[in-house]
Amino acid sequence: MGLLVFIASLWLPAGAQAPKIEYPDVPEMIFIQGNSVKAVSSPYYSKPLTYGTLISCLEYHESKGDPEAIGEAGEIGCLQFLPETFEEFCVEKYKFRNDPFDPEIQKQCADRMISENWKNLYLWATANKCLK
Repeated sequence: MGLLVFIASLWLPAGAQAPKIEYPDVPEMIFIQGNSVKAVSSPYYSKPLTYGTLISCLEYHESKGDPEAIGEAGEIGCLQFLPETFEEFCVEKYKFRNDPFDPEIQKQCADRMISENWKNLYLWATANKCLK
C-alpha cells in the first residue's frame, strides 16, 4: 500500500495530499469441500484446516476430549453440544442416532453443521481459538 500511495503522490500537485485508500471490511470466509472445512481466509491470514484439525481443536477446547463431559450450562459430550442443539441438528435434521455421548456422532454432526453453513461454527464458544 505504501508504494501505491507513493506512486499516486507523484501525480499530485505540490502541497496536495494523496487520496486515502480504504479497504472494504471483508468478513472471514470458510472454504468447504464436501463435508470438510478446507481453509479459513480473511484479509489478514489464510489458514488451511481440515475436518480433523478443526473438529479436534473444538474437541480439545470444549472438553479436553472427554466424551463424558458435562458443562456448567448442560452441554454434553466431547464437543459440548447443548441438548436442544444436538436434538435439532444431529437427530432431527441429519438423522444420527440419539446418543449425544458418542464422540463419532458428535464429530460427524459438527462437520455436517459447519459444512452446511460455516456460521454454525460459532455455535461453539471456542471457535475463535481454533481459527487463530
